[in-house]
Amino acid sequence: MKLYKLVLLIVIFSINLKANNIISSKNESQTLNIWEVLRDQHLLVNQNDAILGGESLCGPASAINILQAVSQTLTNKPLYLNPKEILDAISKNGEFKGGANSEQIVSLLKKSLIDMLSNYKFKVSAITGRGMQKAFDDGKEVDQIIHSDLLPNQTKFKIVALGLFNADGRFLGNHFVALNRANNYKIWLVDPMSTYNQNLIIKLNGEQDVNGVLVPEYLNLRKASDLQKVKSLVPLSVITIEILT
Repeated sequence: MKLYKLVLLIVIFSINLKANNIISSKNESQTLNIWEVLRDQHLLVNQNDAILGGESLCGPASAINILQAVSQTLTNKPLYLNPKEILDAISKNGEFKGGANSEQIVSLLKKSLIDMLSNYKFKVSAITGRGMQKAFDDGKEVDQIIHSDLLPNQTKFKIVALGLFNADGRFLGNHFVALNRANNYKIWLVDPMSTYNQNLIIKLNGEQDVNGVLVPEYLNLRKASDLQKVKSLVPLSVITIEILT
């Protein structure tokens, strides 16, 4: 009788585990499909698409791309039919000429969501690694950004500001990217500088140590020669759009 109960418990556990894996795979697949739809229909922007040049437009370009994904999820259509025009308008405005910070991206996202998707409720929040920069509107400082902070899903869409460092530890600058999906310690990115917005991957070192290790193919797709020197990535801040209703 005890053996029978033990076997029954093992069977139930196996069924639950399998079900959870199916649900997890389904959610991951649906998230991926949203980005694939947008990419295949040319509804994502490359920061270099801007008429005035896109050297410092990774932030607003990633904001546009994440807004496209949010709208596609909620309404089955993108927020902007011609996102390049939106990026051009931002470029001409000159607000991001010297590059963007996370606070500016939060403000841009909030305004766009209020103006364009007012029938829905969202929470836009941000966390910053302690010592990287001060906490800001709807933000909080944490001792260290960890793996779980970098996990997007169907109701939480994320942009991360990555600090780029060379082999000697010299800071080369930061770069905003949207997060597509994550699996274990691999994260798929939608990089506004990559050709055709391909899904690119970074590998994380572990749960507590999220300094990224670049997959070799990642650098080969980039245009800026200085970024060929990048050897590691450090998440400086994570911006999250959470769908509430």
